[in-house]
Amino acid sequence: MPKPLNKTVHGAWLSYRMIVMRSDVPQVQVTETRRAFYAGVLMMLNLLDEVSTPDVSEDEGAAYIERLAQECRDFTKKIGTGDF
Repeated sequence: MPKPLNKTVHGAWLSYRMIVMRSDVPQVQVTETRRAFYAGVLMMLNLLDEVSTPDVSEDEGAAYIERLAQECRDFTKKIGTGDF
């Protein structure tokens, strides 16, 4: 049975905040990080919109999404090295 699609951007933000931010960070840092988080989600939606046109095949769309995912995985690896 497929998992229901009921996650929200707000819920993802709350999870992200709990994982990466200490509870005592200044409110301005929380606000600016939240803005960047939502901007990232909006940009990803814009990128995914690239594949939702009739002139993009399913294979091309899947390959594009995989390239985006790999780019994010590569960036995540760099975070640990400080090389970003």
